[in-house]
Amino acid sequence: MHRFRLLSAVLLAALLVACGDREPAGEDATLTEESLPKPEANGGSATGMPAPRASTPDPGRVEDAQPAPATPSDGIAPSTTDASTAQTEPGVEAAVAVLRDYYAAINARDFARAHALWRQNPQTAAQFADGFAGTTGVSVEIGAPGPIDAGAGQRFIEIPVKLAAGQSDGRIDHYTGRYVLHRSVVEGGDPGWRIERATLAKQ
Repeated sequence: MHRFRLLSAVLLAALLVACGDREPAGEDATLTEESLPKPEANGGSATGMPAPRASTPDPGRVEDAQPAPATPSDGIAPSTTDASTAQTEPGVEAAVAVLRDYYAAINARDFARAHALWRQNPQTAAQFADGFAGTTGVSVEIGAPGPIDAGAGQRFIEIPVKLAAGQSDGRIDHYTGRYVLHRSVVEGGDPGWRIERATLAKQ
């Protein structure tokens, strides 16, 4: 009987020692590193989503957007630069073309058209035509025009010329001088070049 009690006590002590080595299961149990999911070896994340790359935009930041160019539907008229305005205005070539047209009209004996190319001619069209009664034709050599002189609401340009005017008696009269042409840049004015005055000397 005494031996049975002693054996029972030894077995009970051994059972208690064995149970004491176990950790309690439940909510207080601690997960070890091996129990966590690990990323794949190719760089994927533990959630299975692809890892962000260096070139991936930050989704929490709005990139600065470039303003879209103005269109007619925006109701904003594009600005006009001085360069584009200058290209639309009659320039030096247009002034030279007026002088060429002037003498072409005289040689065609279209004196009304030639008279209309003057800005303010004190002569009537008939008086102007009478001045060329003895002229059979005029050849003109146009020199290098001067710069366009910008005034208040107007433009001027000076163009040198050499003329050879054939006369009905067979002689040829030579003239040198210059024309001054004018154009208006004010609203309602004449935007085209017109002859303002001429200074010619017979050689």
